[in-house]
Amino acid sequence: MIEIDAVTLIPLREEVNINAKIFKGRRPTVFHVTHHKAGSQWVAEVLKHAAGSRFVKPQLNVGHVCDQPIRLGRIYPTVYLPRERLDQYLKPMQTGRDSSPPSLKTYHRLLRTMLSFQTMRSPVIRFVVIRDLRDTLISLYYSSRYSHPLLKERVAKRRELLKGLEKEDALIYLIQGALKRQAHLQMSWIESTRDFLLVRYEDLLANEFDMFRKIIDYCEMPVSSERLYEIVNGNSFENFTGRKRGDEDVYSHQRKGIAGDWRNHFTDRIKKIFKQKWGEVLIKTGYEQDLNW
Repeated sequence: MIEIDAVTLIPLREEVNINAKIFKGRRPTVFHVTHHKAGSQWVAEVLKHAAGSRFVKPQLNVGHVCDQPIRLGRIYPTVYLPRERLDQYLKPMQTGRDSSPPSLKTYHRLLRTMLSFQTMRSPVIRFVVIRDLRDTLISLYYSSRYSHPLLKERVAKRRELLKGLEKEDALIYLIQGALKRQAHLQMSWIESTRDFLLVRYEDLLANEFDMFRKIIDYCEMPVSSERLYEIVNGNSFENFTGRKRGDEDVYSHQRKGIAGDWRNHFTDRIKKIFKQKWGEVLIKTGYEQDLNW
């Protein structure tokens, strides 16, 4: 082994041998790609119980993907990354002309990931969960204003700012700012090669078992229908919260559990600004055919 500036580099031949030893079968490496406020924790809980030891515990800022070598055959939940960012970690040697050179430690991590996938030919499966951006906005408002843990300084600052605004002004503030991240993530996948399963949060709400069955089968996870039913039922909105869908608790992460709630909050002013800013995203993601809504 070679040590440079306190970073231990494993020679390539030894690296390949290490990966060969830890690789057990050609199970796919699965990525649950999504954005915030699209049922990400709900889906992650189902995956955790279905995947067992293959489940990778999520970390803040997607650290379980961005800060560590990808582990073959594992299930990665809550990957809040646009297409181009995730591709950087799955194809680490394909860097853009404008990208900054990685640090030695980062380069070594990316090299390990590349060797894992190229040497072992491990298949990669991705499914992408999106939500109507209008409902995403409403959920983002209530989460930012009331329920989200203050794990980051920017979250705490946003809460204080929202407290001083009327709801209409607060929603417009989010439309013009924080919602950009969710919109960009959606478009980065919608406009890319469709080599993934696209799942709509609304379809999960409408038919939980069948949609999770579709996800589990697509990800080639060996879970019986009986076991999956237990998992899905145990993590349903009603069983998890003790409330019926539509019964609201603004201080709960699982606030309401319905689709189309934006209609209860959008004023004409909000509609106009939303259409100007993100109307085309609704069309491209299939939630509207035009701007006449």
